[in-house]
Order: sequence, then C-alpha cells, then structure tokens
Amino acid sequence: ADAARLLGRRVAVAGDAAPAQGGALDVGFPMPVALPPSGRYRALVGPAWTPAVGAPRATRRVVAQVDAGAQRVAIRSRTNLPAGGRVRIAFVDRAG
Repeated sequence: ADAARLLGRRVAVAGDAAPAQGGALDVGFPMPVALPPSGRYRALVGPAWTPAVGAPRATRRVVAQVDAGAQRVAIRSRTNLPAGGRVRIAFVDRAG
C-alpha cells in the first residue's frame, strides 16, 4: 500500500509469460525487478505496453502468487489468460 501511495498508482511489473500446468501462467523477468513480498495477491493482468503504444484496455482479474526470491509470479484465473508473451501485472491488494 505504501509503494502504491508513493507512486500514485498500483505497483506493476512486466515480464515474460509462459503457459504452466492447469491453465496458469508462469511469469519470469529477464532482470531483477522490485516485486512485492512473497505471497498471494489480487491483481490485474493484460498485455504489456509501452508509452508509445499506450495501455491496453483488456485486463483480467487474477490471483498472483509472488515468489520474490526466485523472481517469479504464478498467475491463476477463472477466465482465459493471455496465451503467453509479454504481460503486465498490476497488484491490487493481498489475497486472503
């Protein structure tokens, strides 16, 4: 919550997604990124964007399992997830 307040927006990261077991996505990062502490988070996921292209309108509500030590995020959703490629994850809050 403090990081989001300081940024003036949700904390978000972009990484490379690959399909995982059970329809999940496994997101990794080519270099170290500042992930929130390990744990489960409610998040929004969609295609990654750049300032030149702008933000995509289509995002999905997901549960993201962060493993900060391994620099990985596992994403699960009841709806279809992007097939892979570069994705942006915006962390909403901790999931119970």
